[in-house]
Amino acid sequence: MKKILVLLIALLSMQNVPAQVAAGVNECFELTSVVFRMAGAPEYVNNDIPDYANDIDSYFSRYKNHKIINFVQGQRAKNGVSYNAVSSAAALLEIVDGKVRVKEKGDYARISNIDCRWSEESFRKFVTYLNDFYRQTGFNRFYSQHADLYKISASRLDAILKDINLNWFQSFFGKEIESPFVVVSLCNGPHNYAFIGADNRPGIVIGSGADVQGLPVYDKKIAFIVMHELLHNYTNSRIINYWDQIASSSEIIYSHVKNNMAKLAYGDVQVAMIEWLNNLCAISYFQENPISEISVDRLIAQHQTIGFIWMERSVRFMKHFYDNRNRFVSFDEFMPRLMDFVNYTAKDFERVQAEYQNRNPYVVDTYPVSGGSVSSELSEIEIRFSEPMFGSHGMDVPKDENIPMLPLLKMPFWKNETTLIVPVDNTKIEKGRVYGFILDSEPFQSVRLYPLEEPYVYTIKIIE
Repeated sequence: MKKILVLLIALLSMQNVPAQVAAGVNECFELTSVVFRMAGAPEYVNNDIPDYANDIDSYFSRYKNHKIINFVQGQRAKNGVSYNAVSSAAALLEIVDGKVRVKEKGDYARISNIDCRWSEESFRKFVTYLNDFYRQTGFNRFYSQHADLYKISASRLDAILKDINLNWFQSFFGKEIESPFVVVSLCNGPHNYAFIGADNRPGIVIGSGADVQGLPVYDKKIAFIVMHELLHNYTNSRIINYWDQIASSSEIIYSHVKNNMAKLAYGDVQVAMIEWLNNLCAISYFQENPISEISVDRLIAQHQTIGFIWMERSVRFMKHFYDNRNRFVSFDEFMPRLMDFVNYTAKDFERVQAEYQNRNPYVVDTYPVSGGSVSSELSEIEIRFSEPMFGSHGMDVPKDENIPMLPLLKMPFWKNETTLIVPVDNTKIEKGRVYGFILDSEPFQSVRLYPLEEPYVYTIKIIE
């Protein structure tokens, strides 16, 4: 009886252990990335980790005429095999007994279902050439020589990944996530991708920058990228499943923001809407799992700025999900309401644009009025803004050489959320002169973290 009790306690404790996510460098991913670097694919030609990039170029330069290089260049030009198409392929590969092969008993056909840029025929040729490149170059020797670098890279990313709450997926979507396959790829530079492994295990590829010593380094803000990529395993299918209901509305929304979406490489309306939902869910994660390095308000402002100008509305709408969790057990129950929101947003998009265009705070008035005249007894200037401000400030000298900086008695301070007080040292001002200062735009941000649209110039003339 005692043994049974101990076993039950052990099993219960195992159920409460939070899922973990850990990083690692994978030989297939490094191999494919190196090949695309040697083929001149811009997204893989980066020198963010200089010594490693030099080692690649030095070691593999003699193989630049290998048949796989020409093949990859052709596939990239003809079929757009680039960016995440490379990681999609690498995820289906393994290296066994010194040979590159496809997992799951050579299931070459699966690649076209995962990424339409590949065909079964092109993938077969790619694997054949890749295996020959692997053998001829002695790639494993190069890979083994950099084991210490890979270990440093993985351990540094793990220091951030340990704080990712994977149990959130269960509470939000009603479905747990398997321990994801996180690949550190030192050839990726700033690029990050999501993929599905041959065993249907979700995975992501994370690129890397370098510290002053040239070693891989990761900012804690990369936690957003990690969540963004992991969430693609959930959000992609949900948009696709509801596409018939929002297709026409999505086209309307996309028509207004397509230029910005193109800059993000979201040249397709469905891709853009997937990214919108994905970012919305990632923001929801950080609302529930805050970290000091990531501001939710700043995330919203950033996503509005890059083109998702309805993101602020979206986050506000998500409050209905949280306020009614007794009705919406998981996000799937809320999806129909969110799709209604998409349709409504499309009909109201002119107002969405107007809200976005007027997002920046501005100076409503000043006392004394800028450009006016006051006596030399001036002791302070009051500046009122159009909406509550974040609480920071920054001032600069006037650009006109004939207008000196107004002498300050002490640092400016906030009287309230909308009003800044600028204390004046009237013992240092001269009658008959014009003084001034500039409010820099970036430091003056609203509580929504939008800055002044442009610097504000203040001048005042001192009279008798």
